[in-house]
Amino acid sequence: MKDVLIELGLDAQDGKDVREDIILVHNGSHFVFEVKGLTKSAGEKDINQLQAKKMQYEQENKVKAKGVLIVNAWRELPLEDRNTPDHPIFPNQMMVMTNIWEFCLMTTQQLFVLYCMKLEKVFKLNEFLLKLNRNWNIE
Repeated sequence: MKDVLIELGLDAQDGKDVREDIILVHNGSHFVFEVKGLTKSAGEKDINQLQAKKMQYEQENKVKAKGVLIVNAWRELPLEDRNTPDHPIFPNQMMVMTNIWEFCLMTTQQLFVLYCMKLEKVFKLNEFLLKLNRNWNIE
């Protein structure tokens, strides 16, 4: 994931002591990324873990940070069977906390599309960063 973010033009770094998966600082904005490969849906546990890591990062660095959860949910299923009513990636019950904590949710498939846009020279880094800062759940 870090390599893809770097290819998109971001200075992504490994998190400190594996507390955060990826840290990104861009134009004074701090992002804490949690990356999950799951055989099921993302859940409240994943959101709670991201919140704890984000809070610890903020306390240690005396900054505000944006939490971003990147998920490869249902990784053992074919792509066409993912994000269906029977196999949601981000189920409704986790969305309340996501909205309260103003996290951004993203799938690995969406990140792949952004990477393809970069290869096609149609990716807009500033637009992407604005959407991350506005709690954009990438669709």
